[in-house]
Amino acid sequence: MRRPFAPPRASLMALLLGATLAPVLAAPGSFDIVGLRLGMTEQQARDALKAHDPQLRLNTKTVSYTYSDGVKQHQTAPALAEIVAASMQGTENITLLFSQPPQPARLVGVRRVASLPNPPTHDQMVQATLQKYGPPAVNRPRERLKPETRLIWIEPGKPQCWRTSAKQVAVFTPASPVLDVLQQFAQRQKMGFAPADLSQCGAIAQFVTATDPVRSFTVEMTDTGPWLDTLKATNAWVSGLEAEAKRTRVGVGATPKL
Repeated sequence: MRRPFAPPRASLMALLLGATLAPVLAAPGSFDIVGLRLGMTEQQARDALKAHDPQLRLNTKTVSYTYSDGVKQHQTAPALAEIVAASMQGTENITLLFSQPPQPARLVGVRRVASLPNPPTHDQMVQATLQKYGPPAVNRPRERLKPETRLIWIEPGKPQCWRTSAKQVAVFTPASPVLDVLQQFAQRQKMGFAPADLSQCGAIAQFVTATDPVRSFTVEMTDTGPWLDTLKATNAWVSGLEAEAKRTRVGVGATPKL
């Protein structure tokens, strides 16, 4: 599998958390961020963004995958990777991550960062968040040395495959090369932190704020299992394209006059 031509600001955003987890996120489809739900098509996601704020400026990022026939490099057609929505005032930024071909693009990750011109108190913000999403699996309140609150919701009955130890889990919204991500999860499988079938990994969501009053906050969610399942399919698809390109090159090759 060759590395793709990644979007300009592609990065893997991981937040490591120490906590004891209890499954309370009802289901991926029941959790939304300003109307955005995991599994949406591109058009559904665009419609949700427009309904949230029709003034948002949208920037679409695509990704292409390279493969070789043994002599020449080839490249797939560009595929949707991310949509980044930003407010004209610079008070809000929403990043949408989409699954990759050959399967149809579906929303698999959302990260929203927003600042508040009329900030509520910390307690007001936390209570409003709990009212919308329900009790979290993890509620790590602000401390003197760690002045931030983290609320985490996880999908019940499924493994949280971004664990880095028995008591740690990472919440992320990734936009990273397929090969890198699959290699990371292969290591987690060896360590016993991910199942043999990565499609069984559960969805996860997180809310983070650090000030009182709350001047800004971050909320994010990732549909881990379906995302990883499509990455494996992408890997197999590009490998198949490479194998076919090599067969084609061999079929048309000619020896020179000797």
